[in-house]
Amino acid sequence: MSLSDRLAAPEPVPWKPSVGDIIEGTVVEVRETEGQFSPYPMLFLRCADGHEQIVHAFHAALNRELRDQGVKVGDLIAIKHLGTMPGKNWVGYRVLVEHASTTEAVQEQPFPGSSAINEDGFGEAGDDNAPSAT
Repeated sequence: MSLSDRLAAPEPVPWKPSVGDIIEGTVVEVRETEGQFSPYPMLFLRCADGHEQIVHAFHAALNRELRDQGVKVGDLIAIKHLGTMPGKNWVGYRVLVEHASTTEAVQEQPFPGSSAINEDGFGEAGDDNAPSAT
């Protein structure tokens, strides 16, 4: 899909999951935005129906999973919202990724994770106290 086609399509909408919700699509863009507590990445996914949705990865667990799995433009990704983990103060996600081959990827756009890591380490409970996008 060309950039003009993307501009002509309906505006992407944020994914606002409930516990158990799954989103699946091809990563078409990765951006970093400023959150209330720290910068975090936004993934623009083209879903099977052709519409784009935005995944705001401000929860530390999701941010870490995406970074650790090396998500980039062209990858097929599925994310399941697990909800607040029992006995914990953080929200869990399960992430599966099928990486695009180098020749299939539109561009190499690495996942922006380093700026979200604080001096205490990645995935601290304080990161998940950010207001949810729901």
